[in-house]
Amino acid sequence: MRWIGLVVGVLTGLWPRGGTADPALRADPDTIPPTIASARVVYDPANPEETALLEFVYSEPVDWFAAVHFTSYIDVNTGQNPIQGFWYPPNRTEIRFPSGFYGFGTCEQVKVINVQDLAGNVIVDDGVGNVFTFHLEQLLVKGRMSERMKSHDTPPHTFALEGSMEPLTWSPLCDVQLEDADGDSTWAQKVFFCVPCTSATGGPETADVEFRFSHQCSDLETLPGNRMVTLDSAAHPDGRDTLDLWWEDAAPVNHTSHDIDVIFRVQAAPMDPPFGPGDSLGLGGSELPLAWDVPPGTRLLDDGVPPDGIAGDGIYATRLTFPTGTFRNLQFRFFRRAAAETAFAPECPGDPNRSAFLDDSLYSTSVPLELDLLFDDCPSATGAGELPQGATRSLLGSIFPNPARSEATVPFAVPSRTRISLEVVDVRGRLVRRLLSEDRPAGSHRVTWDGRTERGRNAPSGVYFVRLVAGDRAESRRFVLTR
Repeated sequence: MRWIGLVVGVLTGLWPRGGTADPALRADPDTIPPTIASARVVYDPANPEETALLEFVYSEPVDWFAAVHFTSYIDVNTGQNPIQGFWYPPNRTEIRFPSGFYGFGTCEQVKVINVQDLAGNVIVDDGVGNVFTFHLEQLLVKGRMSERMKSHDTPPHTFALEGSMEPLTWSPLCDVQLEDADGDSTWAQKVFFCVPCTSATGGPETADVEFRFSHQCSDLETLPGNRMVTLDSAAHPDGRDTLDLWWEDAAPVNHTSHDIDVIFRVQAAPMDPPFGPGDSLGLGGSELPLAWDVPPGTRLLDDGVPPDGIAGDGIYATRLTFPTGTFRNLQFRFFRRAAAETAFAPECPGDPNRSAFLDDSLYSTSVPLELDLLFDDCPSATGAGELPQGATRSLLGSIFPNPARSEATVPFAVPSRTRISLEVVDVRGRLVRRLLSEDRPAGSHRVTWDGRTERGRNAPSGVYFVRLVAGDRAESRRFVLTR
């Protein structure tokens, strides 16, 4: 409830007296003046420049009249006063400045004077506890939801933005709902962020905002990590930026344009007990014809029938066709039921799923993608690796996440102290980033690539290889970087 609304012309300039005329007469006199505890911009997204309010929360209860009086607030840059004020007992005030007061990407500073607490202590005009310095950033977010709507729920749909910076929050959901005004399955909304400035005339600070889409006020996108946007008026001098995104990055460009066959082969790791003749191997995954059902509906066989090579050699295989329109970033995991067991158990419980990139520029039903893998290749079963040569365990582990959006972790292990060279190269073998060139002791190690080149620039999306040279051994792993 808005308790007081005062408009210029009605306010007379008469000042009220505090709760006690002379603080010295109080039994327990309050001599500490109020300060601004917090401040923010609140607005109507449909018409923010006309309806924006500044909200001040004071450190203690304040006298209502001074808290809404137009002469108590001054725009330091223009000298303007507000035209309207609202008081919410005991210590919150909202004020409205004239239309056009708020600039985007430019710093504003509002100074508070005359506001006093109930003991009559007046806020100190020290430029610290009585000022609010900020700039506004408008982010137009467009969410293309058609891929989600094809297979989930029935109308009416509700899509919203959740995030780490007001007006977005992670809880409760549906803080900022999106609108599909023309029914084209593109849901959009303008979101306005209040970002601090160093001073009234200084440069605006930047702010990193993490966010995700939500559906029906309950389901968040299932991405490897939160989305991220940097509010930076240096990059957008008018304070306005636009994001055009697909739900879970499921743009048509991220789906296959034709059918692709994938051959999965898996054997026990050299250091693990081999599979027994009575064992059953299953496969679950994120894209049809796979599913995450347990027990898994897809089985791998060691029967010598293609794609399996030799019956009884402990290598289990299956060949699957992924249809046109499959999401290229496939997640999958193997399951095993030993002869003496009654239930299937997943490999590497608690670890991330394996990943494979269904590259329709290289593979098809006649040229299948072949994945030769080790069962229970922990602790990072997140990539389509290769079987080691002979009985020698691979030194270079599976890169994760794969695909990677910004950075990737490369695990490796060496049996003894060894000189290590670890590099990221492109598909032509050209050096992108040298990650390591030093001696490493025996044991397991991890190195993280931040997605940047040797010159510190963001590497473009594409296929890369991590190349490891350890003593007289050399290995490489393929992974995908998506921006």
